[in-house]
Amino acid sequence: MITDFLKTKRPKLHLKIALDILKDFKECESKQEWLVIPFEAWCKLEQLEEYLEHLVHGKELEDDTKRYIKKGQDNPEVPGTKEKDG
Repeated sequence: MITDFLKTKRPKLHLKIALDILKDFKECESKQEWLVIPFEAWCKLEQLEEYLEHLVHGKELEDDTKRYIKKGQDNPEVPGTKEKDG
């Protein structure tokens, strides 16, 4: 699962550098460039930024991310997750 990235063992300094680079990249894009990015790519970029903010600064994860993690943990059909209690 993509959320396994939240378990990374990379040093916090490396994650902060990645977050800074991501923010620099986003600041350089024009509005026209941003509008032509496919929606899926935009979502992944935002997801990476959310995860890095969480790992570097302890920012709380978005509610939809928390639901996705819980859904995966509760779904025995998702490989690598726990079976549902009950």
